[in-house]
This record gives sequence, structure tokens and C-alpha cells, in this order.
Amino acid sequence: MRDARAITLAAALAVVAAGCSGSADSDSATTTTPAPESAATTLVGDESGPSIPTTTTIPGFADGPLAEVCPASLVVQTSGLPAASTGPFYSLLGDAPVVDVEQLRVAAPLTRPDGTVEDVTLELRSGGPAVSFRSPIALMAEDPAIVAALTPLSGAVDGRSVLATTGVITLTDRSGAAVIVDPATYPDIETFDDIRAAAVEVHHVTDAPVVDYLRAVGALDEAQLVGGFDGEPAAFVAAQGAIAQVGDVTVDGALLPAVPQWARPVATVAAADAGWQDYDELLVVASDEERLSDECLGRLVRVVQLAIDDYVTDPAPTIELMANLRTQFNPLNRITAPVMTAGFELAIENGVLSRSADTTGATRPETLDGFLTELTGALGVGALAPDDVVSDRFIDPTITSAG
Repeated sequence: MRDARAITLAAALAVVAAGCSGSADSDSATTTTPAPESAATTLVGDESGPSIPTTTTIPGFADGPLAEVCPASLVVQTSGLPAASTGPFYSLLGDAPVVDVEQLRVAAPLTRPDGTVEDVTLELRSGGPAVSFRSPIALMAEDPAIVAALTPLSGAVDGRSVLATTGVITLTDRSGAAVIVDPATYPDIETFDDIRAAAVEVHHVTDAPVVDYLRAVGALDEAQLVGGFDGEPAAFVAAQGAIAQVGDVTVDGALLPAVPQWARPVATVAAADAGWQDYDELLVVASDEERLSDECLGRLVRVVQLAIDDYVTDPAPTIELMANLRTQFNPLNRITAPVMTAGFELAIENGVLSRSADTTGATRPETLDGFLTELTGALGVGALAPDDVVSDRFIDPTITSAG
């Protein structure tokens, strides 16, 4: 099924791309594709596909068609463009997603990993440059149509004054946040102690929670921190590795070796080595509003658990989709399928994504108490208990990829 899906997907994306107008270097291309609702009607009516599952019992909640308990449209705001770490959600878009190249969004009838096409539409809205780098929490607070968001746990904590949210499943087991260094320039740097001892300038995005944390716990010295980093590799490359930058091992670790002006490996010092226990891709819902019912979350979270296991087992078709989407969103896209594949492999190697989770997608509140104390102190926000920000009540504990 996977090989056929990849072929169908490539054809579908070619048709969508042909329907878009605008020059190759324009950010104002338009789309002539039909609305997601039309696509949903056509695909769900395909009698050749698998049928909607009959209701079964799973721990805590009954499984069955999502349309019975969920809204017709499931709008999820993400924190960036499609990336290796968000693959499980993009894997649920099926064979022929509808692409909005103006708004940098994609939608399709939600398709379960077993091929079952649900009678609800999943819409994924890109974050980052698509929304002027505004936080998913702020966007969710403004737009009640957004029923959930993918955000780092630290972003959810930092955004609680705007909208209190609860994380119900994590796509990532460990944060990919890291300090990126050139091993040729700094061959002795392996730890944060080494970074401080070398007094290397560390460039970072202004107000990044991970930098506030690393400063607060003493992993980095204030004197060596340089804000204003835009997340692009240009400064690092131009400095020929004389500086370091705070980035993501799954992105920078794969992208920099592919940049012709650099074209060599980089070394990384993981923020997790300093106690950073963030979840980079946490699905959150509003804590005090019922945009999704418990019954809907019980079924949806289980589908996402299965999607995580399916994606980490066979990521290639979804990576091809995500790389094609990025190219449609920006013809100058550098995160090609080979680069994203390298990023996925780094995510597995560094434990950001896992093929051996005891319980897939679990947030493990019981492990977060100390980290939340340090995080809230670093961010200057009120104290929070783990149960204030995450919950495993919708997780099906029988879904595990442990070997």
C-alpha cells in the first residue's frame, strides 16, 4: 500500500502544482484547487477503499468513526513548516491533499494508517514564516476554528497567559534543540562546559525559551550569547564556523552539510544534556474550552498514536509529501526530501523520534516536575504542576512500539 500511495501522491501533487499560478520566485502564487469539503466528499465516497471501522472498545474510550464524535473539520495549527518531527500528522492526509499555497495550508479527509478514510477533514496550518513567527497558542486563542495546535511544551507554558492549554499527546520523545558547532574549528567541544570554556559566541533567536533555560541553569554564559539570529544558516556559514548557533539537530544537522558553501558535518551539543526536557511537537487543546469533546479526543489521540508508529516505521511517503509541500510553499525551499530524510535519521539517532516507545505518544507527567520548576523560573511565569500542562488520559496504553 505504501508504494502505491507514494506513486499516487506524486501524481496528485503534480496536478495541484499545475493548478497554481505565479512565477517560480513569487510568494503570491494562487491555487485553483477545490475546497477541502469537495475533496472530502469525493474521497470518502470511494467504495473501493477500506470501510470505516465498526465500534470497538479501547481503554477509556470507544473507537469508531471520527465523524460520530468530532467536528466535520479538524483544524490544527503547527509551529512551523512541514518537518521530520511533524510527519505523523502529515501522514494522515491520504493520497490527494488540497494545497493552499497562499495561506500555506493543506487539507484532506483524515486517512488512518490502515487506509480507512474518515468523513472528517484534517487541515494543517503552517506556522513559522507562514504566520510571521507568531506562536501557535496566540493563533489558537484568536481563532476558535483551530481545535488543536502542535507546539513545544515550553511554548505552551510560555503562552498560558494568552490561552491555557493541555498537551494530550507528544510526537517527539526528546527535544532536538542543540548548540551547533564546527568540529574543525572547535574539535574539543563536546559539552556545555566546553562551550563556556571556549567562550565561543552562541547566536540564537531572541526570546527563545531554550536559551532562557540554558542561561538560567548556567549551561551558557550571558556574555557569550548573541540574540537576533533568524534561524537561517547564512551567518554560521559566513563565519566559517567561528560562531556557534542554537538550532535543531534534526534540521541544522541535516541542512548544513547539504549547503554547498559549507558541505561538511557539524557537531551538536544537545540541550537535553543540560536538563532540557521539552517536547518539540506536543498536541495541545484549550484547557477551559471544549473545542473537541473527550470522546473525540479519545478516538483522535489513538489514531495519532498509530500514525506515529506507522511513520517511524516507514517515513518515506510522508517525507516525499512534506518536501513537495515545502517546495510549493516556497520554490527556493532547501529542505528537500533527501535533507528531510537525513533529518529523520538524526531524529531517530538522537532519540527525538523513537521506534521503541513503551507507550507511544505518552507525555509522562510524572517525569516533568523538576523540569517545569526550572522552566517556569527561567521564563518568569507562575509555578505549574505537570498536571496543569499535560495529560495522558486519552492515551491508549496498549499501543507500543517497544521491541
